[in-house]
Formats: sequence, structure tokens, C-alpha cells
Amino acid sequence: MRKLTVIAAAAPWPFRALAVPLTAASARTPTPARLDIAAGPTDVLARVRPAADFRLDYRSGLSLLPCLRHLFTLQPFVGVETTSRHSVWGGGGVELDAHWGQWFMSPTVAVSGYARGAGKKLGSIVEFRSTAEAGWRFDDGLRLSVLFSHTSNAGLTRSNPGTEALPVSVRVPIGALFGNEGNIRSV
Repeated sequence: MRKLTVIAAAAPWPFRALAVPLTAASARTPTPARLDIAAGPTDVLARVRPAADFRLDYRSGLSLLPCLRHLFTLQPFVGVETTSRHSVWGGGGVELDAHWGQWFMSPTVAVSGYARGAGKKLGSIVEFRSTAEAGWRFDDGLRLSVLFSHTSNAGLTRSNPGTEALPVSVRVPIGALFGNEGNIRSV
């Protein structure tokens, strides 16, 4: 931790401002596996009547870059999403999980299969989703956040309208769901 503080102190001003949050984050412990349950409107930037969006993701807690755990956690996730118009998204990706005190930010990128149902034509069965998430971590490991996500086929086909969603999310440590609070660690 001392080495990180010395490097940050010698850096230009914008990077020195990060020295305190980064050194505070370096004391963190491994992240437990969690279920992410989210709901909110979709097509929030389109001039159409929005549909309801429902998501269930599994966040493994496995760090893909354990050598950088003192700064952030890069971890895989899988999930399923559906709308009130019977569209279904199912896929997986990676999440960068960074936090400062109780606040956290978790951008994600994912690739998926998409079935339209009666929902929006996104132009392909292969879709990509990018998400920006920010929220609060409670002491018991529970997280409450708001997300903004964009799903599109990234130009794989001529038709690429995309869609945006703005759900609210609750993340619950898996141990808490099965009465095994002893597995909940400070995250």
C-alpha cells in the first residue's frame, strides 16, 4: 500500500486525487458470489411506449485479474433478461467492480442471444449489452444501484436500432439467500 501511495503522490494532479480512494480500496477482501435482480423501463430514449425490463444475473465473485484486486475486480457474469413484450436476452460477459467506501461503480460488457417475442426488432439474434451501474454497498453485502444499459448488434446487420434500459438493481450475496451469513464477507 505504501508503494501505491508514493506512486500516486508523484503523479500529475488528476491522478493524485485518486490516491485516497485507491489506497482505501486496497484493503478490500474477496467479493462473494451474488445474484443481481433488476427491474425498470426499457426503450427509455426512444419515442415509443416503454416496456418493463426484468433481469437476473449471477456474479461469480471470481477475479480474472487477482493481481489488480487492490484497485478493482474484473469478474465474469451470466444472466437472463426479459421484457413485458416477451423479448428474451441471455448471455454473459465481464464486470469491472470498483468501489470507494460504500459507493461502487460496475460497468459491464456482454454478448448474448436475443429472441424478439413481441418486442423491438434489434436486427440480429446476436446482441451486445454495455451497462453503467452505480450504487451503495451495505455492510451485510447487499447492494442497491441504478443501471443504464444499451443493447444493440453493434452493426452486425444493416438494421441496428438498439435499445436502452434504466433498471434499479438489488444484489444479494448467495450466502444470505441460503442462510449461510458466515460466508458473507466485507465487499
